Amino acid sequence: MSDSEPDTPPLTPFLTAYVFEEVNPVLLGMDQETWVPNRQVNLARAVLGTLAPNPETVVLVVTGDIVQSARDRFPEAARAEAFDDERGAGTLGGKTMTVGAETHVLMPYWFYTDNDAVRDLMGDEEAEEWIAGSEAREKLAIRTAVHEAQHVIMKQASEDENDFSDAWRARGMFLTLAHDIIDEYRAELGVATGMREDFESRIAPETLLAWRAALTGAASDYQKHRDVQRLMYGVLEQSQHAWKALANVAAARRVAGGSTPPAPTVPEWTALVSEHWENFEQMLNEVPPPHTRTSPVTRSSPVVWCHSGCSLWWVEGQAVR
Repeated sequence: MSDSEPDTPPLTPFLTAYVFEEVNPVLLGMDQETWVPNRQVNLARAVLGTLAPNPETVVLVVTGDIVQSARDRFPEAARAEAFDDERGAGTLGGKTMTVGAETHVLMPYWFYTDNDAVRDLMGDEEAEEWIAGSEAREKLAIRTAVHEAQHVIMKQASEDENDFSDAWRARGMFLTLAHDIIDEYRAELGVATGMREDFESRIAPETLLAWRAALTGAASDYQKHRDVQRLMYGVLEQSQHAWKALANVAAARRVAGGSTPPAPTVPEWTALVSEHWENFEQMLNEVPPPHTRTSPVTRSSPVVWCHSGCSLWWVEGQAVR
């Protein structure tokens, strides 16, 4: 750059609005009088502000109780009551919700704890253990913000909407489940390779072990209550957790270019997944990434295909072996 050319000012990312719920600001290294966000919170705001099409309507919610924060935002009492943080062998790392004209991104407070504050507020052994994982947590927090930003993109484009009320009951349930699986899969497609770990392209044995254990538990409970509807909801809920986890693996393989079967060395792979994996992955490969806008007609095809695959999975008895 010549001396006569003006310096280019650095780009300043848009920082979304934010709120704290059920959070001790001291644990995040913040002033309890001013509640000025720390660096990690501002980084999440910047990620959302950079990727969201309409960042001025996005609110980052840092919460000490993500389940309650989500329940407070559901418009229907039944959905609020049913919501929990059980995810099979996984955990709930974030939740994106439409609230009126805004899009709220709920993130757990523990992503953003301050090491000095942790030393002051926790016992020595507990503090050192927590601090040892701080770098990994910070990477996970950024990755989660990027993932949730993909949900923001789709919500603000009204691509997460579904209405299967005209379908008969069982079909409607499978269509809703397929839509949710695809929504999660598309969000994972937006996470770049550099933010991923190698293990994400392989199916964790814990996923399949937890799935089979939960299905066995649902079948055992049925012998006591004999309520077919309760059994159906229980099996579908546990299968949804597993199918979403499998879809995340399929997304990682698509982003990274994986080709060999991601088979774990547990019998549950053969009993629950192997026969259906290739078809499941091929169906999801038809789904566009989150930055590609789609029409309702375009979106309906993979949902129907995924519904058919999941239904077949169910009917052939793989889910209840």
